[in-house]
Amino acid sequence: MPEFQFISLLQEVVKPKDDEDISDLLSEVESLENLGIDVSFVQDIRGSLAVNKPSDIQSQLDMTGRAVIDLARMQHKRLSQPPPITLTNAPPPPVVETQLAGNVQRQLTTQVAAHAPPGEIVSAPAIHNAIGIQDELDMDIFGEFFVT
Repeated sequence: MPEFQFISLLQEVVKPKDDEDISDLLSEVESLENLGIDVSFVQDIRGSLAVNKPSDIQSQLDMTGRAVIDLARMQHKRLSQPPPITLTNAPPPPVVETQLAGNVQRQLTTQVAAHAPPGEIVSAPAIHNAIGIQDELDMDIFGEFFVT
């Protein structure tokens, strides 16, 4: 029952113009997950208000950008602390920071895989150079082993 009270209070206080405003507001609330706050209730609110989560590339990039900014703030705060006497006693990153870094990595991987074909990311000659294949010389060597 408390979440229905929250929904009605949200509708009274915010008075959005349309579903897009509600969706933007809920996306902002969802970004609190980057700080380790449980925002699982947002999915229930989206369901009860029949507001879909934005799925266009720009909104995904905006969410990832917010996560990167939050991660940078967390890391800056942690790394700005005075160092211990011996660096072996340095505290590890908090669990929230590690989870956020993993989420950012997964989001970026998903976005790149969904919207950029491999040929746009790296060229074939760059891959050949990275693995040590020189086209003219190495193809002759392969020709010695394979009869066509």
